[in-house]
Amino acid sequence: MGKEKRDLKLSADPFWTKEHASDFDTDMIIDKLVYLSIIGLDKAMETVQSIVLTDSLQRIEYELEDFIIKLGYYFPNLKHISVSEKLFKSMNLFSADGCLYVEENGFFILLHCPAGRTGVYSILEGTNRVERYAFSCSQLEEVLFPDSLTEIDEEAFDSSQIVRLHIPETIKLIGDQGCENPAPNCPNLTSITVDPNHKKYYAVDNCLFSKKDRLLLCYPAGLEASHYSLPAKCRDIGFRAFDGTLHLETVSLHSKLSRIGYAAFTRASIKKIDLPDSIDYIGEQAFEECNSLQTVIVRNDNARIEGGDFGSFRKCSNGLRIVANAGSTGEKYAHEMGFAFLDLTAYD
Repeated sequence: MGKEKRDLKLSADPFWTKEHASDFDTDMIIDKLVYLSIIGLDKAMETVQSIVLTDSLQRIEYELEDFIIKLGYYFPNLKHISVSEKLFKSMNLFSADGCLYVEENGFFILLHCPAGRTGVYSILEGTNRVERYAFSCSQLEEVLFPDSLTEIDEEAFDSSQIVRLHIPETIKLIGDQGCENPAPNCPNLTSITVDPNHKKYYAVDNCLFSKKDRLLLCYPAGLEASHYSLPAKCRDIGFRAFDGTLHLETVSLHSKLSRIGYAAFTRASIKKIDLPDSIDYIGEQAFEECNSLQTVIVRNDNARIEGGDFGSFRKCSNGLRIVANAGSTGEKYAHEMGFAFLDLTAYD
């Protein structure tokens, strides 16, 4: 005989606490709760497949995108979200095909598609924006965009299982300036295509680029190549562009590149990187958690390398070796951060 199904009903305390994190068979009912936050939830609730938001809810936690990403992380098998009719009247929230939307100025914004959904999902016609983290940790293979969609927020597909991503001509904007990767750390992503008539974006070898800034936005983490050469026309590497690559071991960078941006190679599988003399800045968390990274060659003697709590090589392997000229900022950084140092003249 199966375990009796239990619903989650929160009453007086508006915050999640540890006692709320017990197992539930399938359904979770958010009832008699004015303010909903997931603060304090410290483990995944893997059994929950359905969440019901009832009439009592008046406000979701202040940082909406933080709430959305937590839904993906903490409810990996969630398949359906239901919203009461009253919430549409008070907060413009509604559910369509089990996904959470909000109406704004006559259009819809997709807030969250439950992570437990699989296969292919078609976004509701009339939707003009996909919220940041909307598909975070999703098990979907592909998402189809309606003609009404004009904007995809950065990290909309963060850490999802998406396999294919097509950017139609109707998409006018992906993310904010400098943070324009819609699909970082997606281990199954191998194909990014863009409508050939698109005015802002294009794809080369399944990689997504911005035309205006000549910026690499996304290198699909699932590509099986072990080496990648940055195209000569590309002038910058964007936010989390190489995040989570599984097979990439080396990247060739050309002399027209001037910087490595914030979190550009986070969690990448690269083993060696040769930074040409043209690169004068290595941004915060640029190579964070690159656990396979063994050698970094810094050829610019005055390159600025971020240190501190959000350093350029934060949480990298202790076996990392910095190769640079004696007396350079590269040598100073290696000594300050406790990495091995090798004189460039001896290496070359």
